[in-house]
Amino acid sequence: MKKTILERIRIEIMSNFNAYAALTLRKKRGCSVCPVAGSRSCDYQSNSHFQCGIALWAVMCLMLIAAAAQAEPVTVKSAWLTEFEALPAWYAHERQWDAAAGITLDMRLYPSGKYLMDNASSLKWDVAGLGGAPGVLGMLRKQACVVGIGSDEAAANAVFVRSDSPLPAALRDKPSARDYARLVTGKIVLCPRGTSAHQLLLLWLESMGLSEESITLLDTPPDEAVTGLAAGMGDMAVLWAPQTYAAEQAGLIPLLTGKDIGLAQPTLLMARTDYAETAGPQVRAFLACYLQAVEALQAMPREELAALYQRFQKEFCRQDITLEQAVRDVDTHTLYPLARQRELLSSEGELQRWLEDVIAFHEHTGELSRGQTRKLREMALVRADFLPDGRSEGK
Repeated sequence: MKKTILERIRIEIMSNFNAYAALTLRKKRGCSVCPVAGSRSCDYQSNSHFQCGIALWAVMCLMLIAAAAQAEPVTVKSAWLTEFEALPAWYAHERQWDAAAGITLDMRLYPSGKYLMDNASSLKWDVAGLGGAPGVLGMLRKQACVVGIGSDEAAANAVFVRSDSPLPAALRDKPSARDYARLVTGKIVLCPRGTSAHQLLLLWLESMGLSEESITLLDTPPDEAVTGLAAGMGDMAVLWAPQTYAAEQAGLIPLLTGKDIGLAQPTLLMARTDYAETAGPQVRAFLACYLQAVEALQAMPREELAALYQRFQKEFCRQDITLEQAVRDVDTHTLYPLARQRELLSSEGELQRWLEDVIAFHEHTGELSRGQTRKLREMALVRADFLPDGRSEGK
C-alpha cells in the first residue's frame, strides 16, 4: 500500500534527525552543521551546538509540513446527472488530471438539476453540471453562478410517443401547423416541470400556436415517464438522454428534438456562490482539468470516444447502453474547448441570449414574476474570470 504524503514526511524527518545525531556522535570538534561551522566556539558537547541543531531540525520540519499542505489535493465536491457533461469530469479524474491541478474531484450522481438546486443548502456541493432551466432559479436565489458550459443537449432532448400514435405518420405528411395542432390538442404529456424538457415542450407548442393549457401536463421524472408511457399512461413524454435510449428500447418513437425546432439548450457548469468567493483557485483548477479532458475527448476518433462513453455510462452512471446508442449520444452533444468557452461566456456572447430564453421560459410558466425576471436581467449571471489562462484550441 502506498504511503501517504504525511507518512513519507514523518519518515523523512526522522531519517534526517537520525543522520544528524549520527554526525554528532562521529565528530568531536568543529561543527559542520551550525552557522558557526568550523569554529571551536560551537562544541559538540555544548548547549550552543544542541540548540543550533534543534533549531535547524525544527525549520526543516516546518518546511516539509508546508510542502505537505501544498501537495495534498483539496477535495472538490461535484454534483452531476447521468448525462454527457459529466463525461469530461469523470475522464479528468480517471486520468488524474484533477490531482495534477491540485484537487480531487468527488463525483456524485443526482436525479435532476432541479433537485440539485432545490436541495443545494443540504447537499452542499461545490461545483455542478445541470441544465439552464433549474440553473437560472439558483442564480435568482444567489445559490450559484455560471462558470462554464458543459455541452449543448438540444439534439438529445426529444418528444416520444407510442408506436400506435397517429402523430409520427401525420408529421411525415407535413401538415399545416393548424392541422397538426388539432392532433396535439388535449393530449396528456409526461414531462418534468421546470426542466429543459419542459422548455422544449413549450417551444414546440408555441410553434403550433398552442400553449400549456392546450394539453394536460403530468409532472413526471424521466425514468417514470418512460415506463409510464410504455405501459399506456398518457400520450407523449418529453425526455433527455440517456432516458431517450430506454424509451427506444421500450419501443417508443421519437417525434422531434430540441434541435429540430431551433432550440439551444446548454448544460451549465456552476459553482456554489459562497464557494466561488472563498475557493476561487479550486474552481479554476476544476475548470482547468475539465477543459483538458474536453480537448482530449475531441481529439479521439469517434469510435474510441463512443466506447469510452459507453464505459462511462456503465461504471459511473450504472447504466448499460449499446455502442450504437453511445455513438448517437456522442453525435448529439457538443463540447466546448477553452477558446470557445471564452467567446460564449463573454459579455456579448451567445450564452447571455440562451439564458435570456430560459428566463423567458420561466416567466411564461409563472415560475418567475415580472419583478424576478427584471432582477435576473440586472444580475451578473456569468463568471468568465474562473476560466483558466492561456489559449486552448479544439474542434
